[in-house]
Order: sequence, then structure tokens, then C-alpha cells
Amino acid sequence: MSQTLRRSAENVKGDLLRSLPEALRAASAVKLPARARDLLRAAIVDELFSFDLFQGVLGHLKAQIACAFDEVVKDRAPLAESTNISLPKGCEALVETPCNPVRTMAAWQ
Repeated sequence: MSQTLRRSAENVKGDLLRSLPEALRAASAVKLPARARDLLRAAIVDELFSFDLFQGVLGHLKAQIACAFDEVVKDRAPLAESTNISLPKGCEALVETPCNPVRTMAAWQ
């Protein structure tokens, strides 16, 4: 039974990765931060200011935006504990997948 589950999990993982558009497939290999606010900060501060448009005249705003973001989120209550999702034995391939749908669902509830 566990071999059947293992094969099914590996097939699902492969189907999922093959069916993703190229941009999502590349993004699925990126490790997500543990906290949602870290992901938001990376997008709003780091990634936004990596564009040429924001490196020129607007580049001086990066430090101000980073401080403003940090100020807004510093007193925010943490999100409720995520639900622990466990899979049957043999489905380890789904947990080990780069985009890890199980961990992603649990972390972003």
C-alpha cells in the first residue's frame, strides 16, 4: 500500500511541476520565507527597488520605504498557528517538492 501511495505522490508531483507555466515552475524552486511579512517586505523593498526605474531618481526612497514597512508590521500580531497537515506514509515526495503544496497551504492559512 505504501509503495502505491509513494508512486502516486511522485506522479502527482511530476504532473504538478510539468503543468505549471515556465514562470511558475521557476518560482516554485525558490524557498519561501517562514513569515508572510518577510515575503511582502522582499517584494515591496528589495524586488521593487531592483528595477532600473527605482534605482535612479527614486532609489533614495528605498530606505524610507523599508523603515515605513518595518514600522507598520512591527506591532502586528502574528497570524494564528497554521493547521498541521500530515500526509500518509509514502507521500513524502509531495512534502519534498520544491513548491511543497502542503507546507505552502499550512503556512499561508
